[in-house]
Amino acid sequence: MTGEAALLPEARRIIEQWEGAQRAVAAAREDRTLVVGFQTRIGRGLVPSISCALPGWDLRFRQVAWGDPTVGLGDGQVDVAVAWLPMPGHGEYEWTVVSTEERWVALPTVHPLATQSEVTLADLAEEPFVALPVSAGPMRDFWLANDQRSKPAVVGAEAETAEEAFELVASGRAVVLVSAGNAELYRRDDVVSRPVAGLPPSRLAVVWRRSDRRQAVRTLVEAFVTCLCAA
Repeated sequence: MTGEAALLPEARRIIEQWEGAQRAVAAAREDRTLVVGFQTRIGRGLVPSISCALPGWDLRFRQVAWGDPTVGLGDGQVDVAVAWLPMPGHGEYEWTVVSTEERWVALPTVHPLATQSEVTLADLAEEPFVALPVSAGPMRDFWLANDQRSKPAVVGAEAETAEEAFELVASGRAVVLVSAGNAELYRRDDVVSRPVAGLPPSRLAVVWRRSDRRQAVRTLVEAFVTCLCAA
């Protein structure tokens, strides 16, 4: 056996040990990773506060389209979601409400109602609205305020994301209901937002799977609640 041939088994052993070490490091890193799902911008000072509250954790944020009413929890894309209620399901999810915000309406700046300081749902009765996809379930009706109407909202267009919705508003095709916080987060020159009198408020919650009993998930939920309450 040549010298090179004699070294080959040892070289393979070293390579296998190195690859095993890499897998162990990757697994350890994965154990310290949590994915947070969201559909509209989280804002409200939460992201930097959460990152500081969980040192040593790799927090990843994933935007999920409105067509998924579970905000990524249903298929395991995310571990925790920052979501607007209502959530679908039959007890699969738990949540803690972290913010209660008035519902406003976003209008193109040239809209006749844009000059008013406040509008009513009656003012908007014949307006075409941006709707979430049908697959969004109860959230679609909530953001059309159908529970407060004598007849269903006129749907002028559908959108998968907030960015799409605001583009539709700016183009003059439709108006859309938004939370007061998101009216500020999505502020732009070609859209104005006004409070809608008499509507029950929207509720922003931190949501997780009831079956997920990991302490890391509980820690993340507690960090979200603490950071928002301290803001």
